Amino acid sequence: MLHFENKIEDSRTTPITPGEYEVILNTEWKETKQTKQKYINCAFTIRKDVKQEFGGRMVFDGIYKSKQTGDFQQSKINGLLYAIPNPRLDFETYDELIQYLNDTPMIISVELEPADPNVEGSKDRNVVKYLSYKPTVAGKESGSAYLDRTAEKVDPDDLPF
Repeated sequence: MLHFENKIEDSRTTPITPGEYEVILNTEWKETKQTKQKYINCAFTIRKDVKQEFGGRMVFDGIYKSKQTGDFQQSKINGLLYAIPNPRLDFETYDELIQYLNDTPMIISVELEPADPNVEGSKDRNVVKYLSYKPTVAGKESGSAYLDRTAEKVDPDDLPF
């Protein structure tokens, strides 16, 4: 006899266990569904090359414009840059910043946000804890590809010799 539960459980969309995870950050422009406002989407992919659960899964966070200043949340951007050893701090545009942040390894803290009982179909979901970004500890000794941002784009004319 065969028996089925009549439900679909997708391990790619069920929430992960709250905790700290080694991730790779990728950023891109997105628009909100309702207001069509641009924001910076942060997609954190849990690393498979580090011994931890949920490798390959993703957690998302957004950097939105402040209503008071009209500028993107500086605290979140500074937090992301803090997770990079010797980061670059000056950019001509947000496009340049977004490109710089892509493929950045770091550690994030993930929490579980319970479903909203007032919203039909609302489900528990993972969120990145506010300003939880830290530098990665998975380096060359673990065999993973550690990204050294200090070696980026050196202009030969800037060298002292």
